[in-house]
Amino acid sequence: MNHFPVLEKVAQRKLTNRTRGVHDGAGVASSVLRRIDMLAQEGRLAGMTDDQVVAFAVTIASNQAVSRTRSMERLATHLREDGEYARLLHDRLGRLDDDEQATMLLCRIALSIEDSASRQLFLLRWKGLSFPIIAQLLRITPEAARQRWSALRKILEARLRGGELDERL
Repeated sequence: MNHFPVLEKVAQRKLTNRTRGVHDGAGVASSVLRRIDMLAQEGRLAGMTDDQVVAFAVTIASNQAVSRTRSMERLATHLREDGEYARLLHDRLGRLDDDEQATMLLCRIALSIEDSASRQLFLLRWKGLSFPIIAQLLRITPEAARQRWSALRKILEARLRGGELDERL
């Protein structure tokens, strides 16, 4: 696709200054092109004109840039509140090439949590929910939610530090 510069510019416009420190327009554009190639190989773009494919790719690039920005904003909040665990997670996410790898890391983290209530706590916390909201959803007190998160955060920090959550090749 010779529209790589267009996708890169779309992504650059949607990425915030903070997000650009970790992700760039070229990375987003590359990720979009990989997704478009996969869809084309699966025959899911059959019947679309070139202009429709380009418009579709631009929409994906825009959405992906916004998604990366939101993830980085959530992570910034975690860095302020969750200390070393968040720093380790931030470092791991910053070394990844694209959203798919970041999603896989978060899936590995979630799947490494055996207790379903703790897994739900992790996912709610990752979405940026406050402890009072998490407490309501889990039907516990906000202080219990904080305590459970503190214990879980220490476990996840140890796993991140030990490389237990790194992708196995």
